[in-house]
Amino acid sequence: MKMIKLILASTFMLIATMTLALLASPVAANDLVELEIIIEPNAINPQANGVIPMLLVGDTDFDVTDIDVTTLQFGPAGAAPVHRAGGHYEDVDGDGLLDIVSHFATQETGIARGDISACVIGETFDGRVFEGCDAISTRPPNP
Repeated sequence: MKMIKLILASTFMLIATMTLALLASPVAANDLVELEIIIEPNAINPQANGVIPMLLVGDTDFDVTDIDVTTLQFGPAGAAPVHRAGGHYEDVDGDGLLDIVSHFATQETGIARGDISACVIGETFDGRVFEGCDAISTRPPNP
């Protein structure tokens, strides 16, 4: 089974991990690629004017350059990456494999106070659609 890591970062600490699947249409068992999501941190202030950085960590089983970064959409509102290119390739973790760095405007994500999960979707260059969700907490918390 192929694996890739996705890291979403804000201004708080690492809290949760989950798995997401890369789906092809039609979905067959041998077409699934499992992607691990790590949101670091998973605490998001929906009213913040900043961005949520996202790091898709490549591994030996999945080449992140197969992902069309211009198709990435994050949150309930499907926010597009803030940069026209959608993100850039870089070996962030020093393992010799390329990773993807992308950023999403917090207020454009549609994440609201009280939300307990956030999802990212996108496509590979060959048209396979992937979706992944992870648990989040929002700050400030509900009054």
